[in-house]
Amino acid sequence: MAQRGAGSGEAPPSWSAFLTGASNPGSALSVLQATEQWAAGVQPSSHPLVIAAGHGRTGTTSLQAAMELLGMTADHYSPRTMELVHQAEHSSCDEVDWRQFEQIDAVIDAPVPSFYLELLERFPQSKVILTVREPRSWLKSFRSHYQKFSQQEAASVLPTTPLKLNPVSNTFYADEMTISPNRLLDFGSNTPSDTQALKRYVAHNLEVVREVPHDRLLVMDIIAGDGWDKLCPFLGKPVPEAAFPHRNATGR
Repeated sequence: MAQRGAGSGEAPPSWSAFLTGASNPGSALSVLQATEQWAAGVQPSSHPLVIAAGHGRTGTTSLQAAMELLGMTADHYSPRTMELVHQAEHSSCDEVDWRQFEQIDAVIDAPVPSFYLELLERFPQSKVILTVREPRSWLKSFRSHYQKFSQQEAASVLPTTPLKLNPVSNTFYADEMTISPNRLLDFGSNTPSDTQALKRYVAHNLEVVREVPHDRLLVMDIIAGDGWDKLCPFLGKPVPEAAFPHRNATGR
C-alpha cells in the first residue's frame, strides 16, 4: 500500500482509515443468499448480537474484557463457536443451532471471521466490530503467538471427530490430528507463509468493510489506541470510569 504524502511531511493514513475509505458494493453475501441450501435454512432472529469479525492478534481479548466491563456477555472461544466450526464444515450451516447465540451479547475471534456473513444474515439486527492493526505488526504478533506451539502440517481437510479447545494455545484440535481448523478456514493452511497470511488478513478486512452496512460497522484499532470513545457510542453504552483494558500487551 503506497503511503500518501511521503516526503511531504504529511502523515500516511491509518490502517483503519484506509479500510473505512475502501468500501465498494460487495457480492459475497448475495452469493451466499442465492444458494438453495442457505435459503432453506435461514430463520432470522431479532436478537441484537454483536459480531466481532476481526482476526486474532488484533486486540480481541481486550475487546472481550471491555465488553464485560460494560455488562455484556461475550463468547471468546467457546463450545458454541466450536459447534459452529464442526457443523458448518461437516454438514451444513442450516444444521447449526443458531438460537444458542441468543444467549449471549457478543461473539469474538475465531471462527467468527470465517462465519460473520452467516451470523449477519441470521441476526439482521446485529452490529459488527472489525478489530484491525497495521498488517506487518499483525503478522509479527501472529507468528510470535503460533510459534510457541508445535504444529505439524496436515492435509487440508477438517477432522471427523468433535473439535476440542486447547485452552493454552486457543486453537481447536481433534484426537487424530494436531492442527488448527481455524487457521485452515482463515488462511487456507495450518502453517501459512507470510505472504499467504498477509493476503488473507488484508482481503478479509476489506471484505468486511465492503459487505457490512456502514451504519452497523465499527472499525477499531485497539493496538493503536482506540477505546471507549469509539466503542461506547457504537454500542449505546455510557463510558465507564475504568480505563479501557489492554490484555496481552506483553505478547504484542
